[in-house]
Amino acid sequence: MVVRKTSHAVAERFQLKDRGYIREGYWADLVVIDPFSHQQIIREDVAYKCGWSPFEGRILSGGAVDMTLVNGHVIWNGRTIQQKYGLPLEFCR
Repeated sequence: MVVRKTSHAVAERFQLKDRGYIREGYWADLVVIDPFSHQQIIREDVAYKCGWSPFEGRILSGGAVDMTLVNGHVIWNGRTIQQKYGLPLEFCR
């Protein structure tokens, strides 16, 4: 249900070319999460450009991001952010 709403439906609604599904020939944009995790938000871990989060000090449960892939390349592995793999989206319009 989550994948359908956040990936498939978005790709179909906006007619994104080769996105929204895990299929041969499609771009691999994936997020690996731990649904059972608990994570305290601390300033040192915040990756926002502004350098802060309104959630600092809170403990969040479920959904901690372990890894993010953009176009088949690991851009986040829990520690390091690589920012060179994004591409403009193409549309089937």
